[in-house]
Amino acid sequence: MKLIKASAEIIPQGSGLEGIYKHIELAGRTCYKSLDKITEDSAKNFVDRMIKSGHGAMLEHGTVYLYLEYTSPLSDVNYLKATEIEHKHTKNKYSKVMSISPDYHKTQCYITTNLRVLVENGWLDDLEYLCEPTEYHERRITVKFITDQGILREFTRHRVFSFAVESTRYCNYSKDKFDNEITCILPPWIDEAKLPSDISFHCSDDWGALMCEHYYDFTEEGKKDWDISDADLHNFLFALDSCEQLYLSLIKQGWTAQQARNILPLATKCDIIMTGFVSDWKHFFELRALGTTGAPHPQAKEIAEPLMQKFIKQNLI
Repeated sequence: MKLIKASAEIIPQGSGLEGIYKHIELAGRTCYKSLDKITEDSAKNFVDRMIKSGHGAMLEHGTVYLYLEYTSPLSDVNYLKATEIEHKHTKNKYSKVMSISPDYHKTQCYITTNLRVLVENGWLDDLEYLCEPTEYHERRITVKFITDQGILREFTRHRVFSFAVESTRYCNYSKDKFDNEITCILPPWIDEAKLPSDISFHCSDDWGALMCEHYYDFTEEGKKDWDISDADLHNFLFALDSCEQLYLSLIKQGWTAQQARNILPLATKCDIIMTGFVSDWKHFFELRALGTTGAPHPQAKEIAEPLMQKFIKQNLI
């Protein structure tokens, strides 16, 4: 069993249509922990498979910025086409439109949307107007969280975001790619300095009878760190390790990952990719970092506060 701290990082989207495809592939492969399959030219095929299978949720992570301009219907042959695109995105709840008239004759239209909107509405021709984001586009920002299953449930309540989540249904933690163990998140109320430098729990194979023997295996350094009187820490570590041993035992007996996952603890680590408009992130920080409507969960606050500072530092909010 591994114990790690929670974290969050901003994931920038690359430029152009290729950047959109690669961003979608990153999000999608996070679910199955197949990031090792990403190559220089794998993104387009991955997105095509998502479209063919109807797996539109991953397409949401590909942010599309459009720019178009038009003048009067008397002098601009593109007037009807441009205004039609503007109006349909204005009515679409997943797009944001900013229209500016710098002078009496010209209108400039800045649209922020995502690839799922274009695919499912048959609007892929709009990619003719693809551009890089400007100061007039509302930005969409992607963040990768490493947190636990409990905080996952907290964050997915923000339903305005797009999500891609490490799947305990498909990820088999008994495999070598996961080092044959589960990874759990160390909550902020546990002092990391109190953890022993080397501890293992050895349980019998007879889990059907729920027989378990509990041993400590210390190095000399570990003996100095470990305070056996700290019952709460002892119970926390033992509970997590017991879940891991049971999980691995069930897998060994032929259970699938989606069956054995039922006994994984809430502390089990998961990667979350969240993408949303800057306005959505502002509301997220109000609740999870600043606690404007009540005290946020300590684990949510632990990662939301430093993430908010990253947004500020990068002039995103």
